Amino acid sequence: MNLPGMNPENNLPGYDIARLTGYGAPDFDFKALGAAMDCTREFYQAGIIYADGAQRYLVRPGQRHPNGQSGIVTHLIVTKTPKQATASDTGKSLSEAVSATSMGTEIASTVLSCGAMIITAGVAVIGASATPITAGSSGVLVAIGYAGAAATGVQCINGIYRVYDLVENGGENVAWLDSQDWYVATSTSLDLISLASVGGALKEALATWRAMKSVSSLKATEWLRNYPRQDRARLTELIIKAQNPGITNKELKAAIRAGLYPKRFPVEPVQKELVKQLAQVVTSAAAVAGSAVSGIIAAPGNVPRTGRYIVGTIQSLAVI
Repeated sequence: MNLPGMNPENNLPGYDIARLTGYGAPDFDFKALGAAMDCTREFYQAGIIYADGAQRYLVRPGQRHPNGQSGIVTHLIVTKTPKQATASDTGKSLSEAVSATSMGTEIASTVLSCGAMIITAGVAVIGASATPITAGSSGVLVAIGYAGAAATGVQCINGIYRVYDLVENGGENVAWLDSQDWYVATSTSLDLISLASVGGALKEALATWRAMKSVSSLKATEWLRNYPRQDRARLTELIIKAQNPGITNKELKAAIRAGLYPKRFPVEPVQKELVKQLAQVVTSAAAVAGSAVSGIIAAPGNVPRTGRYIVGTIQSLAVI
């Protein structure tokens, strides 16, 4: 069984814990099962998961990776069923086992993407009244940043639907979507865009940190609490130079005397800029974590699959 969006090796406790806590199946020979599986092509090196009610345990790690391909068995689920259970009851038990193992990953991925989306919206509000401390990112990086924010929003909506389907339909639609090349290509592309936007955000945050360190005598942890008068004067010069690349010290002082700029910028807009940069670092971390949970970092094989799908689509359109 291929568990969509799930990495049991990282998300399930080991079977030894089941035996220590009173769970497990002492009358079942998992070693014999594993040996028998390795004698068949379809189950060779597939993992084994033991499901006991609401508890799931990893008996044997899987060595097979679907790389985005459907129909590849990566794990076999062993579960207890009542002696009088029907085929329907057994099927339901297995469906619940698959849903339960996938649910944790899906919820984690959704929380990360939706949390990043909420923080991004807050950054947009804060940024409207913030005072940039550096020259900012290039136009290309800004565009990638907007694209990354949009991609995160779509990932949030997609994650909510996947969790809903796992709860209401046992993941039937999720499994079908994960078998579709167009869906895998879209999901992978969104994840790539989110990761690409991380670079621009971190670059701008690093530039801001370096600029602040060059003019401030305070520790970074104190920047959001107070700001001495002398540091504000140096920071004002830094901001004016960032807004006017190439301006000389003489021209800078003349602009201040002429009233074009204040002698000292207010602290509040500067602190809002620092909060904005900090929030962007948090969203960048969320994007990387989300990719590690259920994105291209967790399943790098989806990247070449997406490339093949895009090339094939372009070729088919060219023929038409």
